[in-house]
Amino acid sequence: MDPKSTRTLGKSGVTVTVLGCGGGPLGDMYTLLDNDEAIATVETAYELGITLFDTSPFHRHGLSEQRFGAALRDKPRDSFVLSTKVGRYLVPPSAKQPLDRTQ
Repeated sequence: MDPKSTRTLGKSGVTVTVLGCGGGPLGDMYTLLDNDEAIATVETAYELGITLFDTSPFHRHGLSEQRFGAALRDKPRDSFVLSTKVGRYLVPPSAKQPLDRTQ
């Protein structure tokens, strides 16, 4: 398999690479990542030609989405596809209860 080869998503007409970059690990799913390291991971995938990025608000309460946004914000919007989970939304934690990244 050539990871840079592309396919069309269903009948959408949207073309993406067959290999994508998933956001679970970028949301500290398996281990805590340094923010710069997580962003650099996405930037490197993009530089290597990956055009499909997938995340979810459930990956550490939106942390994965934030990191993808930071990495991709300056890239041409038509040069990648960023998918997330439709119908999922986050309620911000109380200012008195900051998010605990160690849980």
